[in-house]
Amino acid sequence: LFAIDDACTHEDGPLGEGDIDGVVVTCPYHDWRFDVSSGDCLSQDNRHVACYEVIEHSGLVWVGKQTRQGTADRGGLHDDGLNSPQIEI
Repeated sequence: LFAIDDACTHEDGPLGEGDIDGVVVTCPYHDWRFDVSSGDCLSQDNRHVACYEVIEHSGLVWVGKQTRQGTADRGGLHDDGLNSPQIEI
């Protein structure tokens, strides 16, 4: 069992709504991928998410204290093949 932040470090997409394959969750917004066992971002270095202690006891899952802090950085390239135009204001 693993617990990580729900917000993708690209554009705050809901990781809890993403697809999971083994220990890799894919953000439903722009396909950034994260290893749920470590919080590592597989799409861009140094963009990891926070991790939390997890235990199962008497059929319940308990999420505890943070074991790894996530980055506060946001933005970056898309992994879904979309190109976002630069808009000057």
